[in-house]
Amino acid sequence: MTGSGARCGVTLWLTPEVPGNWFVLRDGLESDCRAAAQMGYDGVELMIRSAEDCDREELAQVLSDNGLELAAVSSGGGALSRGLSMCSPDPRVREQAREFAAEIIEFAGSFGAPVVFGMLRGGVEPGLDRATALGWLREAMNEAGLRARKHGQNILIEPQNRYEINLINRLDEGVQFIESLDVDNARILADLFHMNIEERSVCAALREAADYIGHVHLADSNRRAPGYGHMDFAEVARTLREIGFDGYVVAELQPYPSPHEAAKQAIQCFRKYFAWGESQAAKPRGGGARSGSAVPDPRASHSAGAGELTMRMAVGSDSTGNLTRAIVSHLEEKGIELLRCGTLAGKEVDYVDGARETAEAVASGQCEQGLIFCNTGTGAPIIANKGPGVRAALCVDSYSAEIARMANNANVLVLSIRLTGETLAKEIVDTWLKTEPSTEPRRMSFHRKTDELDRHYRRTE
Repeated sequence: MTGSGARCGVTLWLTPEVPGNWFVLRDGLESDCRAAAQMGYDGVELMIRSAEDCDREELAQVLSDNGLELAAVSSGGGALSRGLSMCSPDPRVREQAREFAAEIIEFAGSFGAPVVFGMLRGGVEPGLDRATALGWLREAMNEAGLRARKHGQNILIEPQNRYEINLINRLDEGVQFIESLDVDNARILADLFHMNIEERSVCAALREAADYIGHVHLADSNRRAPGYGHMDFAEVARTLREIGFDGYVVAELQPYPSPHEAAKQAIQCFRKYFAWGESQAAKPRGGGARSGSAVPDPRASHSAGAGELTMRMAVGSDSTGNLTRAIVSHLEEKGIELLRCGTLAGKEVDYVDGARETAEAVASGQCEQGLIFCNTGTGAPIIANKGPGVRAALCVDSYSAEIARMANNANVLVLSIRLTGETLAKEIVDTWLKTEPSTEPRRMSFHRKTDELDRHYRRTE
């Protein structure tokens, strides 16, 4: 493998009737592709229930309009919606599984995309021996590989953890299986979440399977976005770079604390660690050039230490003074990377443009959070909250900052220049930074309702 660099993708959930809490964006094809492009993703990965459920012409147009590729198509819909398995003791079910695989390969082939085989492979069912199950699976994968080869595609074998499937759990088992096939276009999909459970060493497993890795799924150790677990992304990226990996690194993770927040954190991780080639992630569409951004650790302090993830914050104002200078310095001392907007970037703007520019940096995924200085504090949040996914809150003390973050999942802090002194402002900022959105079910339902309201009004515009 002699790659020039990885590309970044994100999973879309287009089948609400099928379980899929590991698919990130979930507002519909057009909206999700637009959001993915704005954040800077190169491609999207889909799971469809059947080829008829997804209009190829519409998909091609939406991808083209947003400058995206189809990174891969998952065959898991056949298992989740129809109960199909390539290892079923029932020959009719096995045949239906192979027919479904053929359908998905033809669909993906029209886009030059590989097909992922995970749950559709099936496992060793009661009363069935492992050798027989592997034999049936080998026949199905040989057939799938031959069909995919006509389109110049690979097929991707995804080892999954023992709690989800009991056949091919580790990368070395995947390699052994691939080497037993008659086709030469089978590759490994290395899913970091599954690997964290099954492998003694994630990076050692990647090195041993280097010649076969064709696709990677990005998630932290607990299947949440990077920063919520203990995965060493720097070492994983270094390993992939050293083995010459040049395929897709696709975010497949739980949409926590919200789909867009999870997608933003994933691409920030990609930019920091995985963008050693010419991926679009180094230049977000519609957001200006950017590289080297950091990933926020949702539970850690905001001072950057060894192996610790930092945060990027947009800071804007329509004027500069003692308070703005003091707080900007305060944030920089904490190791937070700042994107200066409005007058803080040397521009002459009014409060509307200053707030808009700061909010857009958050809405586009350039920054995880924002801070806006406003004379009275009332105008800026009105402007900022018109941005998609922006939740701006005027905070006048540490209590309101804590509640805004914890209860309202606010991501843009507004400070009143007229009402807030330097000492109080620092207390507000410090409280804001150390407070995370509540994971209490009642609070999370409020967050979801807020997001849905935002999507509702944008759909009706």
